[in-house]
Amino acid sequence: MTEKEAAKKAVKWGQKTEMTYFGYWVSGVYSNADLYSNYAGLKFYLGLTRDISVGNKVRKATVSLHDGIWMVNERTGFRENLLKPFISNHLNEAYNPNKFFNVLKFRKVIRKIVREKSCKQWFDRYPNMTKAEMEAATKTLELWNGEDYGFTPSDKFITIANTCFDSDPKAEAADQD
Repeated sequence: MTEKEAAKKAVKWGQKTEMTYFGYWVSGVYSNADLYSNYAGLKFYLGLTRDISVGNKVRKATVSLHDGIWMVNERTGFRENLLKPFISNHLNEAYNPNKFFNVLKFRKVIRKIVREKSCKQWFDRYPNMTKAEMEAATKTLELWNGEDYGFTPSDKFITIANTCFDSDPKAEAADQD
């Protein structure tokens, strides 16, 4: 299969395992950030020995073979940029929300914990951020540089936007499902 087909297959596998034995079934959590981490790791490892695209830029292979010896490709900016292209808010579960299984009203409990332990810290750190800005920031994380990493939307997300700002009756109704 082509590299694109293989990446799509890897994304589907990640979604399946996140929905079953590595996520939802074990912890009750389906993590889009975990899916991003999987995809970023795939891209990172592909980029060790060959050029890859990251957004609209081509990232040179991290190492290359010279006379049978693997050598760091210094022109990649290896020392400054080894991981930097792969670190983003996609890893931040405050921005890239989880879906929670609702056994014993689990979502209601999680939402309460977020309100009690996270909202004040969030507003202290980002005092001028609006609900619309937070929602927009979350929306931008559905793809990574235009690539599908497996983000799975849900109306059952517990987010800063639908928990810390004025109460969201739709989100809280989803907690009852």
